[in-house]
Amino acid sequence: MVRRMLDPNDEILQHVRDLTIEDFSGDSRVFNQTSLKAIIGNLKQLNAFSWNAAKWIPEDVITKLEDQWPDARLSVTNHRRLDAADEDMNIDIRLLSSPLLHSLRFTIHYLGIGTDNGTLSELPKLKEILLKSSRLKVLHLKLCQGIPTYPNDYRRFKIDISKAPQWLYLPLLPSDRLTPLHELMLSDWPPYYLSRQHCEIWRECMDWSQLRCLDLGAGCPGNFFEALLGRVPNLKSLRMGFDTTSRPYGRLTCVDPTFVQGFIESIDSLHELFITNQVRDPGILFPAIVKHHESLQTLAFHTPPDTSFRHSGPGVWTTEQLTQLREQFTKLSRLEIDLSLADSKLPSPTTTALALFSHLRAMKLYLEIPIEACDFSDEYRYDVWGAELPPPLIRDKCNDLAVSLFQQFFKNNLHSLLTHLEVCFIRLDIWDSIDSETVINPLHVRRSERDDAPRPGEGGFRVEFVSRWSRMACREGRAYKKRELD
Repeated sequence: MVRRMLDPNDEILQHVRDLTIEDFSGDSRVFNQTSLKAIIGNLKQLNAFSWNAAKWIPEDVITKLEDQWPDARLSVTNHRRLDAADEDMNIDIRLLSSPLLHSLRFTIHYLGIGTDNGTLSELPKLKEILLKSSRLKVLHLKLCQGIPTYPNDYRRFKIDISKAPQWLYLPLLPSDRLTPLHELMLSDWPPYYLSRQHCEIWRECMDWSQLRCLDLGAGCPGNFFEALLGRVPNLKSLRMGFDTTSRPYGRLTCVDPTFVQGFIESIDSLHELFITNQVRDPGILFPAIVKHHESLQTLAFHTPPDTSFRHSGPGVWTTEQLTQLREQFTKLSRLEIDLSLADSKLPSPTTTALALFSHLRAMKLYLEIPIEACDFSDEYRYDVWGAELPPPLIRDKCNDLAVSLFQQFFKNNLHSLLTHLEVCFIRLDIWDSIDSETVINPLHVRRSERDDAPRPGEGGFRVEFVSRWSRMACREGRAYKKRELD
């Protein structure tokens, strides 16, 4: 492909509109600084250029891009600077200062130096970049604690950092002005600190009415919801947590649920809503969700098993609420909710209500497997040292549940639009006497797409399932790598 794009007469150049560089060493004989610059010059029409490499972009490459394609959208993604060479660990100021910068997905590094001493971080430097980014529309910001030092001098950091306030946030001033964003994602752990003062300053520094997508992870920042009430009327996609617990540390919470309700209701017409619930009664937010019944296309409402009330199982919506969803949310095509263990005995009132959703195209159901033995797995005999792993799921029982539920859709309505059902089995993996993490094992039932396939209710589907627990998670104060539990 590289050789073809180096030929200025190759017809493939007529069709390339977006160019993405996932990795770049610069020393390849075929693909190097010279060849990349030549490819940019050979293209006939470039709309978007993405630099996802951990290495700094060569000066003459970014200059060529800016000179040849001044209207192109530049996207930068870099969450792996710690894997880069020492000379590439710092923020690439030249790249991020480009007038073409449209999208930035970036991890900022920091180091706490004591409660009363603030932090050392890159946030002040990022702020200066953002103030000059007149075309930036997408900002995804993650935070990572820890800054590498040189082996022969542990007091010298490999990343340039500066003194910042105690809490992690952009040090905005009332006089600062940021370009209006269309998409914003803020780290929920470690949490980007949304204090009342910071939220009020940011509210005045930027026109929030153009925001279309807001991702707060599992965070539930009450100060943010209160300050931005009525300021994001055109939001279409919202991801957030719902947590009214007062905590001295950890993810941000909102003690007063009316701030969350008011924020959701102040939006004109949401298309996507994703909520990680930490509240026992999931119905608290239901009236606010109903406000978007004419526009909502995707709704996800899930309670993780590691909540304080986990022993009583997740809170689930009533059949009356599910009926209201089915009757009023006519554009809803994807639904993700919890299913209680009692409802796994088919048919149940809940599964019967779900099977009547004829307009759904995809459904994801979370089913928590208890520590005790049940139809789907043996008892989890863990010990305080975390030596025992959760026993595997019983394949036949899991298959029977998912297939029966999938076929139930078509027994009620032969014209059901459902193409994909995912039953996501979840369980707590006990690490020690005080800590645990959620592990998952998904099972997929997919409708056959062949024209000559039987009807879904008569076997026109396929099941995808591997009985193995796995999880990619970042716990509060403790990072875990993916574990696959046989």
